Amino acid sequence: GQHPHPPASMAILWPVYGGPSIARATAVYLLVTLASLAWIVVVAVREGGAATRLQRALVALVPLATYPAGATIGNGQTTVYALAAALGALLLLRDRPPGWGRDLASAGLLLVAMGKPSLCAPFVLLALVLPGGARPVALLVAAYVALTLFAASFQPLGLREQFGYFFAQAARVGARHGRSDLHTLVTWLGVPSAMAAASAAALALLAWWLWRHRHADFWLLVGVTALAARFWTYHRWYDDLLIVLPLVALFRLAKSDPGERGIVAGVLFALTLAFLLAPGGLYLLPPPWVSAYTDAQAVLWLACAGWLAMAARRDPGASAGPPGAIAPA
Repeated sequence: GQHPHPPASMAILWPVYGGPSIARATAVYLLVTLASLAWIVVVAVREGGAATRLQRALVALVPLATYPAGATIGNGQTTVYALAAALGALLLLRDRPPGWGRDLASAGLLLVAMGKPSLCAPFVLLALVLPGGARPVALLVAAYVALTLFAASFQPLGLREQFGYFFAQAARVGARHGRSDLHTLVTWLGVPSAMAAASAAALALLAWWLWRHRHADFWLLVGVTALAARFWTYHRWYDDLLIVLPLVALFRLAKSDPGERGIVAGVLFALTLAFLLAPGGLYLLPPPWVSAYTDAQAVLWLACAGWLAMAARRDPGASAGPPGAIAPA
């Protein structure tokens, strides 16, 4: 039948959702999602630069205490394990020397992440600018094209019609149900036909920025990419889990720099986390407070993106470093 997903996503997501029964698929989904969430917690603690047990506990609780973590699991969404796969691929590219083993593993993880391209496509751009990232991305593209052709062959519509239906559905849903993203903005401006152009421009800008700052600290690049991923296309509130990654970047910056950069990063970390804690205000606050809540969130996210981008510009020679390393101030 018809569905609002690109063809390759159906093949990529089949191992999780394609069980012989709903009970089996639910069990597999919960296992994969909870394991992925636990791994994100481990990475946040390892990479966050926390110096004390209390700080490590705080960083560990950040992903677990956010409303998108619960919303993702409750809605059966792909956000947690897609994000975990993208992050795993990027860490492999950062930490391992180029080689076929690393490149095949990172390409495989990126392919899993691309089960939800609206969430993870920007991270492919980051992978491309990391050392030795061109071959894994080329392998990803080849695998994605092959899965697209394979999955499309089982559908009654032709490939062109399937993608046309996908983009039409994405535009319709983005115009009606999006929140704090470019699709919502262009719809509010009265030019919903500009959705695709706005998203393409956002990706082009991110690609240019990543190339210019490819030698900056790894987590500054991850934080900016995650925020760009949150804004570039339609998202609902469970995809706000993306903001966990810039929170890690802000915590690292606050710990590593006792000056102005660190102080502002700490303030942004605290405010952004406060607006991300469960249960969240989107379905809790009545109008007009809910609009004030979402507007304040968007402003905070833009401020985080700007501050992390400024930190990357001021520190152009910082290396990615080993796991947990913090770029010099």
